[in-house]
Amino acid sequence: MKTIEFTAKIRWMAPDDFDPEKIIAFRPANRGEKILTAYGAVYESPCDCQDAPHNYRPIIDDWQWPEWLTAAAVVMLPGGNWVATEFVPRIRESNDRWIGCGSFFALRLTSFVPPPCDYWLESLMINPKLQAKEKSC
Repeated sequence: MKTIEFTAKIRWMAPDDFDPEKIIAFRPANRGEKILTAYGAVYESPCDCQDAPHNYRPIIDDWQWPEWLTAAAVVMLPGGNWVATEFVPRIRESNDRWIGCGSFFALRLTSFVPPPCDYWLESLMINPKLQAKEKSC
């Protein structure tokens, strides 16, 4: 058995001023993600939805850097947890972890709502409000 990937055209109701380029995925929503409901309203998911066909919705990318977060960057670890970092990290050549991040702290016990991202290698978000500190190794 193999996994395949494909693109499909789906008709979905949306507000008149909605930009379809903001849709980044079609899957069950995670807590805090913006979705389009079946009736075309933009809604923030209050919880992590189970992976069931009736929970699939268009996921909207409108993530904003939290005002209270002063870290240089946030990234998802390979295990799925999010951390804030002192420096902007990079991926090690063997593609198995982030390096060069300086000190870091876990965000799971904070009010942090992560950006809509499913894959840790694509999760790097750099703080747009700071001159991001990059450590040279």
